[in-house]
Amino acid sequence: MRRQEEKIIIKIEEKVTAIIASNGDLQEYHTDGEVSIDAYIVSSPKACILFTNKIYGENNIELFDNHVPKIENCQFNHSVNNSSFHTNGNLQFIPIKDLKLLTYEKSDKDDFPFIIKANLFYLNNQKLIMISLSVNTSKVPSYITANEIQIHVPIPINVTLNKSINTRGRFEYTKPDRYGTWYLDSQAGGKIEEIVIILEYTINNKVKEIFWKKNPIKVNFKLPIAISKLSIASFYIPPLTTDETLMDYNVEIIYSSTSSFCEVHFDNLND
Repeated sequence: MRRQEEKIIIKIEEKVTAIIASNGDLQEYHTDGEVSIDAYIVSSPKACILFTNKIYGENNIELFDNHVPKIENCQFNHSVNNSSFHTNGNLQFIPIKDLKLLTYEKSDKDDFPFIIKANLFYLNNQKLIMISLSVNTSKVPSYITANEIQIHVPIPINVTLNKSINTRGRFEYTKPDRYGTWYLDSQAGGKIEEIVIILEYTINNKVKEIFWKKNPIKVNFKLPIAISKLSIASFYIPPLTTDETLMDYNVEIIYSSTSSFCEVHFDNLND
């Protein structure tokens, strides 16, 4: 029996922290996640969620490897029964409004969804910085789109930015902030496409120090998936008695991942 007027919203929200070398290698990586419930229902029966790990096979086919979530340092709400969570991914709880079920962490570098590189180089006696971004196609399937991508590029005080050339999006620079921002509205997954921006600059005063190393590039993004691969296999509210049928509520599941701190450093670069 579906209760049209009653609704349950399940959210998996993650924030990604990453430090990346100029060649695209991940030096540090960390994910902080949270699972929460908003229940708009008349009664408050006991509910069950079965968690799993979602992976993507050939042709972006969704697969579930097992029912043991591969996450770390889980902290559960005191009202949640998590006795079988680490054996089969099951949680039992009373669904109410604004309930934080659990928080967790994950530090698997293989999860990072982008490949980002930065280079300083010379061309026809011009000094250039090139930044490239591409989606890791094995982590982001073709039907998933990254949104609100912003790449903030530091412009040191002794540098004059002459012009910018970008294959997509737009670039804006305001002198007081000393940061230029490359805006990309969206980028679809499943594409082996490298998006590039080239900035031409001149140095006003010669300095011994490599000034780019002090101010890394900062990257922001939003993805409608859980980067950790944590996924909900099923949600159900069992009948209170053997005579009742399984209650079928309107259930909405929302996944989101954002960058809380993502930097690309100009390490091992000479100017």
